[in-house]
Order: sequence, then structure tokens, then C-alpha cells
Amino acid sequence: MQTRSAFLWRLLAQASLALLALTQAAQAAPATKASLRAYFEATGMARQMSTSMQAIAQAQQDEWQAESDPVRKAAQKGVLDDFNARMRTRMVWSKVEPLALASYQAHLSESDVKALLAHARTPAGQLRYHKLNPAMLKQLPAVQKYLLSVLSQVAAKPAPAAPAAALAPAGPDQALLLTYLRTIPGEKEDFEENMAAMEDLMGLSIDAGGDAAGETLLARTLAELKAQLSFDQVTLLKARLLSGVLSDAELALLIDDNRRPQRREQLRKLRKAEQQFQRRMINTM
Repeated sequence: MQTRSAFLWRLLAQASLALLALTQAAQAAPATKASLRAYFEATGMARQMSTSMQAIAQAQQDEWQAESDPVRKAAQKGVLDDFNARMRTRMVWSKVEPLALASYQAHLSESDVKALLAHARTPAGQLRYHKLNPAMLKQLPAVQKYLLSVLSQVAAKPAPAAPAAALAPAGPDQALLLTYLRTIPGEKEDFEENMAAMEDLMGLSIDAGGDAAGETLLARTLAELKAQLSFDQVTLLKARLLSGVLSDAELALLIDDNRRPQRREQLRKLRKAEQQFQRRMINTM
């Protein structure tokens, strides 16, 4: 059924994007579980995941309640209930922590994790994990609203009752923040890889529906999705949502921190671990 299959891939796509929302030359001694758990605690990974899942669930519930077409609403209800049940039972920290441990151990040594822990306690690390990241988590409902608006337009269904406003150009007060977001080492490459993975996920979910209309929908949506969910658009959205969270001095500190060769190498290894962790989580859904 087209309505059911299209709604399913949109749920999966949003979950994938939120797991993004929100980003190796391994040495001899692999990281221990104890040191990794200390790093997860220092960076608030469990809290971040819980908040992300809550935002996804709330956005889906809001969209379902706003649906006025009885047929579409009935079709969405069963898929939404099943999806939320899987999220509640599978996307909890106690279930995914083993996936995180295995993913990080595959790419990080014990000395790597100790260095990451040390960085998390620096002024730059404190800013990132205890000020910038929590601020971004608070904005997840707005991110979800924007994603719903884009995905609804791409799927050629009626726009949501309260679509997200068109993104205006960044103002002068957001210039330094935009510079920071655009120059995070590996950020753009990671975004492009994740978008490609999301497109594959959408294709698989529609194929599973076994209907020609779903195939036509997929062929048309991919090009539009790339145009409307570009790296520049998503980065601009982040800059607008995070405007005023950090001072110019704090942003300058983070920019300088990311320019350090040692930090760039840390981020390179960390991204590989995070990417593997994300793939494993998506596979469990």
C-alpha cells in the first residue's frame, strides 16, 4: 500500500537524520569498556540519545494528530505504533550500549580514549559537551519540524498544518557560528555519507512494499531530497537555532581547537567509530 510504505520510509529517514542531528590507525591496546563508559558518561551520550528519541516520537505523534485524511491517518496509525514500540524497546541505552562499545573499540585504542576524556575536561570540551550539545538537543523539536516540512513536500503530500518557515540568510551575528559549523573537520563528508545511507534506507523500505507507485515515488524524491536537504541548508538551520548560545570568544576557542592537528586526528578516529555505531543502531530498527 503506497500510503503505508511511504509513511514507513519517512519514519526511518527521520530517525536516521536525527541520529545524525543532533557525527584510524588503531594502536596496540584496544580501548577498555571501563574507559569507554567513562567517556560516554563525560560526554552525556545516554542523555543525548534519550532526548533524541523523545523528539522523534513527539514529532511523529504531532504529525499523526494533525493528519486530516481518515484513510491516511488510519494507515499511519499502525505503522506509527509499531515504529514507536521498536524505538521504546530497541533504542534505549541499555540495549545500544553494547553496540557503542563494540563500535568504539574497533577504532579507538585505550590511549585514544584517555586523550578524548582529557579533551572533554578542557575548556573547549566543556563548551562542546555541556553547553553546545545540550542547546542543540533542546532544538531537536524545531529540527524535526523542519525535516517533516521538507519530507512532506518531497513526498508530494499536503503540507503540515504549521510548516517550518523558509530559512532566511544568516545574519551578521551568526557569521562566526556558521564558520564554526562549516569548518568542523569531516563534517561535510560525514553529512554526505549519511545522506547516501538514508537514501539507501528509503529505497529498501519502499521496495519492501512491493508496489510500483512506491518505486515511482522513490525515483522522484531522491533528487528533490538532495536539493532541499543540502549540507548548506542544514548548517544554516543549525546556525539559526543556536544563535546566541555561545559568545564570539567561545566560538573562537572551538574554532582554534578544531584546527589543532591532534584534535583533527581525534575527530577523524571518533567519526569512524560514530559512523559504525550509527549503522549498527539503524540496523536494529
